[in-house]
Amino acid sequence: MLIVSDEYIGKNHEHAEWDRNVHVVVHLFECLYPDDDRSFGEGTEFDPDQLALEWLPLEDLLNTNLYPKAIIPFLTEYGLQSRKSAIYVGDMG
Repeated sequence: MLIVSDEYIGKNHEHAEWDRNVHVVVHLFECLYPDDDRSFGEGTEFDPDQLALEWLPLEDLLNTNLYPKAIIPFLTEYGLQSRKSAIYVGDMG
């Protein structure tokens, strides 16, 4: 299920000098996996620069290097307060 959609419009942010022509749309989905699924993290193809893959408790997001930071309240509201509708949060670069 779709949780949050946000955008990064480069010309609107601190790196506009380099990113002025960049426009990224991000869709975040709720993901669940069975407790007995031992294949989590194996995947079929990884980003060559990927360092790790891990599940994080929503309560821990404020203490992690999650970007953009402004999206954290929307994620915690979704999970911890049981908001079950998707939200568009705009340009969050």
